[in-house]
Amino acid sequence: MLRTSPRFHISEYRRPLLLILGNPASHSVKESMFFSFEGDKKEHRFWKDILAKSGVLEPSYDSNLPVTKLNKLRKNQLLDLDYKSPFRIGLCVFISMPSAPSGPCSGIAGVQKLIGAKAMKELEKEESQRVIECAKKFCSRMVLQFPSKKMHGMDCVRIKTRNINLL
Repeated sequence: MLRTSPRFHISEYRRPLLLILGNPASHSVKESMFFSFEGDKKEHRFWKDILAKSGVLEPSYDSNLPVTKLNKLRKNQLLDLDYKSPFRIGLCVFISMPSAPSGPCSGIAGVQKLIGAKAMKELEKEESQRVIECAKKFCSRMVLQFPSKKMHGMDCVRIKTRNINLL
């Protein structure tokens, strides 16, 4: 379900940017926030180094806050479109099954280790449809780039870049 901002209509002036991420870490699910924290309970590099330094999202909060408060604040800012960015940012995971944040069973490769290659192929088919439906709700036109084999060291998705007319 899309949440509308009290200040802006969902189709406000910012261009939509849907970030399709791998899969959630178990602690991020518990915290109800993507990339909730690093192993040392500090702000995750996704927020402070990747999005902030790339100009996608300018932080507008006190980074000295405890991580739990940062997560709650960031989540509300994203849902309310109350942030500085040239984009209306959406976050989605490609594989919804969580895994360990690090180690041999982390990430999408870790999910495959847990469920096996055959089940993973079936999961990828279903999850692809879920992601496309999410994209249809978020954007009117877009390009989806699915992870390549080299990104995760596995035969992840056979779909490469494809234009999807969502109108």
